[in-house]
Amino acid sequence: MSIAEQDTRNLANWSMDRLTRLARPLLGKTILDRAALTLFVLFVIAIAIIGVKKPEYNWDMAPYIAAAIKTDTISNEELHRKTWGMIEARASESQVYKLQAGNPYNLYQYQNPDAFVSMLPMYEVKIAYIATIRALTNLMDAVDAPVWISVISALIFGALVLWWMQQGGFLQGAPVVISIMLLSGYFYMARIATPDLLFAVFCLGGIYLMLRGRENLALPLLFTAFMIRPDNIIFLFALLLAAIAFNSKKTGAFALFAASLATYFWITGGNDHPGWWTHFYFSNVEIQNTMVGFKPDFSLTAYLKGLMRGISVSLQNNNWPKLMLVLIFAWALLARAGKLPDKKASAMLATIVLTFGGKFIVFPLPDDRTYFVYIVAFTLILLETWKPRLDLDDRPSIPA
Repeated sequence: MSIAEQDTRNLANWSMDRLTRLARPLLGKTILDRAALTLFVLFVIAIAIIGVKKPEYNWDMAPYIAAAIKTDTISNEELHRKTWGMIEARASESQVYKLQAGNPYNLYQYQNPDAFVSMLPMYEVKIAYIATIRALTNLMDAVDAPVWISVISALIFGALVLWWMQQGGFLQGAPVVISIMLLSGYFYMARIATPDLLFAVFCLGGIYLMLRGRENLALPLLFTAFMIRPDNIIFLFALLLAAIAFNSKKTGAFALFAASLATYFWITGGNDHPGWWTHFYFSNVEIQNTMVGFKPDFSLTAYLKGLMRGISVSLQNNNWPKLMLVLIFAWALLARAGKLPDKKASAMLATIVLTFGGKFIVFPLPDDRTYFVYIVAFTLILLETWKPRLDLDDRPSIPA
């Protein structure tokens, strides 16, 4: 190495040491924790404000509203007219056009009340979500109710994540959490009328309490999450399998799954639900303009077609497959570094992996929002194990 190169390296090292010395007061743990907390709070508040100011009137809003205002005496024509009248009064002209005539399916639903009402049983199984909309119609317009459910759920979900980061001692991981939340659909879900964020609140709360050993509080939350989205029974079954595999408490997981299974048959049987295969075919193989008289025979070819479609759309248009691969790889890296999550956390990670596989095999919806809460929970568990830090408080002092 020449004298000039040595001098250059010494100068670079001196400059870096001096920069580190000057930055140390600004890179303490307390300051960086507060900065991360502030960043996360501003992020959540910004998402909520956008959700209020710029809601997305998605088509699913119409059947959810119709299911909430439906009565035994109202005719299909009246229910159809009332539902669309409410939406037309709140949505912009361009939004109304998109909802009513944006594609042939939407147009058919708008022009045919019987066809529209035939779709409702596939929405009415989300009993707790429909009940929440119905309860809020006593305080606000039925179109505003699902908007506010999404916005308030976004705020509560953000508060739960922040609480987890604070209690777990990894506030400085907030930029990673924000990125994961955005990539897995948080911004989109805060603006649309679906039960996904409300479901995520109860599911994440239940997962957190399970990890803290508060099973008595976790089980009611997870059951409520199931009542919002009955397809979450797959997570509850995976939870039972993980409890058996990791030789942890099984009584609560078994009772929860058994109660949910019994309730599932009651829900699907009591709301004229078309059944798993008919719903699978409609959502994953070929959409139908009306469910009246639609009862396709089971076909392995059609099932595989729906599965391949789900895989193709997921890989092309959605982020959850890539995120899960990255997170599983991160789990492996932590294990290799000797930073394995504890037994409860490892069991929950296994539960989530089983849930991904189970949900996709049973009903391969490609949407990120379907997997959102599991992606976030997986991320939080890994970060709590890793506890990333950017501060310089534990670095040796630099001599003057």
